[in-house]
Amino acid sequence: MAQCSTCRATLRRGQCTTCESRRKRRQRYGLSEHQWQALRVRSRGLCEGCGDPLDPERLVIDHCHPCEGKGRMHVRGLLCHSCNVTLGQAQDRVQRLQGLVMYLLRTRTCER
Repeated sequence: MAQCSTCRATLRRGQCTTCESRRKRRQRYGLSEHQWQALRVRSRGLCEGCGDPLDPERLVIDHCHPCEGKGRMHVRGLLCHSCNVTLGQAQDRVQRLQGLVMYLLRTRTCER
């Protein structure tokens, strides 16, 4: 199997997915490899939203959406896909999320 000349990872369809992921993290979020590793250590392999184990194939780099239009991308942490979608649907509005928590507590009829 062919290997990447930069990182020695096995090529998939002629491309190095490891180097491509690094390039995308640098381009989209301004994350160096050191910063990326620090995020992974901080999360301890768990979603920083719900605490569930992170699937390495589906982990999401969470960033502050209001910062996007200001020319910078503030990375907040690593989330699972579900928590990322939830934040997106709530439009990062804390009051909306708090309201939903209160609603769930008020209307709780069954335990999980």
